Amino acid sequence: MGNRLRDLRLSCGATPQELVDAVRENYPKYDKPLQSKCEHTDLYAVELTYPAFRDLYQRFDPEGWKKYKRHTDGHTLTCRIYARLADDVYRRFIGQIRQDGYQSVQAWITDVVLAYINARSDDP
Repeated sequence: MGNRLRDLRLSCGATPQELVDAVRENYPKYDKPLQSKCEHTDLYAVELTYPAFRDLYQRFDPEGWKKYKRHTDGHTLTCRIYARLADDVYRRFIGQIRQDGYQSVQAWITDVVLAYINARSDDP
C-alpha cells in the first residue's frame, strides 16, 4: 500500500527537508524523524493531520489535491431537518408513517413541509 505523503514528495520532487520546513510553519516541533515516521505509517501508525496534509498538497501539488481532498456527501438535497425522540415515541412514529404508506421519514417530512408551505399563501 502506498503512502500519500511519500507519494506527494516523490511526485513533486521535493526533499524531505522541504516538506518538514513547510509543515513546521504551523507545527514547529515537526522534524525529519517524524517526517520519516509519517511516510511509513504502516510501521509506525503515525499520520499527518488533515490540515497539515492539505497545506502540503496545496503548496506542492495543488492539482493533485483534488483526488485526496474530502468530498461532500453527494446528496442533491443538502439542507437537513432533524429532531431527537424518545425510543417509544420513535417506534410509534415510524409505525404510523409506514401505515400511511411512506417509505422513509424523509418522504414524510418532505410531504409535511410542502403541505405547510403550500398552506401559507402569504409566503413568496
